[in-house]
Amino acid sequence: MLYSFIKMLLGLAADYPDNEELKPIFAKKMQSWLDEQPVEFLEKMGFKGEQANSNIDQLAGRFFLPWMRYFLKYDPAPILEQLRIPVLALNGELDVQVNASENLAGSEQSLKKGGNKNFKVMSFPNLNHLFQTAETGAAFEYATIEETFSPEVLDVMLSWIRGL
Repeated sequence: MLYSFIKMLLGLAADYPDNEELKPIFAKKMQSWLDEQPVEFLEKMGFKGEQANSNIDQLAGRFFLPWMRYFLKYDPAPILEQLRIPVLALNGELDVQVNASENLAGSEQSLKKGGNKNFKVMSFPNLNHLFQTAETGAAFEYATIEETFSPEVLDVMLSWIRGL
């Protein structure tokens, strides 16, 4: 559910660089998306009730800022191909913001293409974007997890650095 919302925002940000042109299109797509969602989910996300419009505008607005538009279009591959320093690339497999398998495969491919031989890529099951042990990986889960950062990932990082 939240994934479809984020996907919609990403698509709109990519397809409509002019915010004035985007406003009526966003309003129509947003209403259509809202109509398809369960009431309990909308209430939990703050997308139903007195603050709904404000919450939606605030969250969606982040996707339409110039920096976010730049970030969404940024391709790290050319920079990774130029790196000649040691690289440790890590992802949680429950990361819903960055697809772990795609990200790590792309990073590895770019580093190899550039001739970098001193790198390691590694994914961690059951960890989210913040490297916390998670159930789903969804962003709303972040604040409910006591773990700040996985000790396993810290150990991997420490071991890797010491091995340099």
